[in-house]
Parts: sequence; C-alpha cells; structure tokens
Amino acid sequence: MNSFSAASSEPAAEGNLGCMDRYELRERLAEGSAGVLYAALDTVAGSAVSLLLLPAPLAAAPGALDQLRGELASVARFRHPGVAHLLHLTQLWELDPAARAETGAEPGAAALVADLPTGPTLCAWRQQFPQGRIPVDKALDVIWELAEALDALHGADLAHGALHAGTVRMTLRGPVMLGAALDAYVHQAMARLGLGAADSGDESGEVHGDLLALAQVAEEL
Repeated sequence: MNSFSAASSEPAAEGNLGCMDRYELRERLAEGSAGVLYAALDTVAGSAVSLLLLPAPLAAAPGALDQLRGELASVARFRHPGVAHLLHLTQLWELDPAARAETGAEPGAAALVADLPTGPTLCAWRQQFPQGRIPVDKALDVIWELAEALDALHGADLAHGALHAGTVRMTLRGPVMLGAALDAYVHQAMARLGLGAADSGDESGEVHGDLLALAQVAEEL
C-alpha cells in the first residue's frame, strides 16, 4: 500500500511551522494514512531530519509504541546510501502554539525521526529541465540508482511501500529515498488497534508494489 502523497498545500516559509520538543518543523513533505511527514531541524544536533508524525491513537494505546519500536529494529539497522536512515521513535511533549495549529497534535504525540538528506525532492529537481522532462541519460541514472536501493531493501526482507517522486531527495551523491518500510509497519500497528485493515504481509506483493511505484516514477520523468 502506497499511502503517502505529496502535501496538497503550498509549503510554508522555512522555519515558521513551530517547534515540537527539540525539532523545529520546516516543511510539510507528504501525508497519508500512516501519518504526516515533515522536514525538520534537530536544534540540539543541528542536523536536518524528517519527522513522521504518527496517528494519535498509536501514542494513546498502552504498549503500542513499544511494540512498534521493536518491530522497527530491522529498519533502524538497515544501511544503504540510497535510503535515509531511521534514527528512532520518540514522543513529543513540548509543543508550541504554532506546532499545535499546524499538526493538530497534543503533548505525547509520537513520531518517527530519520535522517533528511540535503537536496530538493525529485519533483522539484526535474523542474530545472525544459518542460520538467529529465534527459533520458540522467533519468536512466536516477531509475538505476533507485532500483539498486530497492533491491538492497528487498534483500533485507524490507519494502519501501511509499515510493514516489515526492519521497525521493536528489543529493550530490544521487537519489535518496525517504520513509522506507515505515508505511507497512505503521499500518500493521493501526490494524492491531482496530483502526484499519492490516497490509497483507505478503513479501512478494510488497516487492511488486515497489516495482510498480518505480515504474510510475520513471514514467513521470
């Protein structure tokens, strides 16, 4: 299931979305049934991160976050230059008024924090080319590198589950995918609470979904 879509509203100016604990929200990147994905600044570490704000019932359900944290251990161990690294699952207790207004969240909200590579999204990057169409040789390079990253994920018994041009960042070293494997785990956690159908858990189906998503990205280039 690919539930993330690019944020429907225009991004607000950088730095004006409010603070949640140590994280300063900078831009809403994507949203879907698994949560809302933000670009943020870790004001303690001084680094850019992505913050996936999870549905409120997950944070409220006893034991749900601990179980999800354990299930995500394999994702946190995964390393590949084409996949943003999951750092941790956290709860956020200090929310300023701007953050509350932006997110609708309350103290105790849960979020998945990951590295955020420096660079534009693939959607934005392609606009530098005439009519937004990337030259064939460059497009093939992008698709090849994304395919290699997906192959590494699948080799680790993981799937991305939410790949599209808005969840790919174009860095100096090549494309990097955001949100890998988080979608399916969040849906499974929600299903345990009776708040939606669980993903099938069929690895071949998840792999097929990733390949279809990659084909869609290629068509858009």
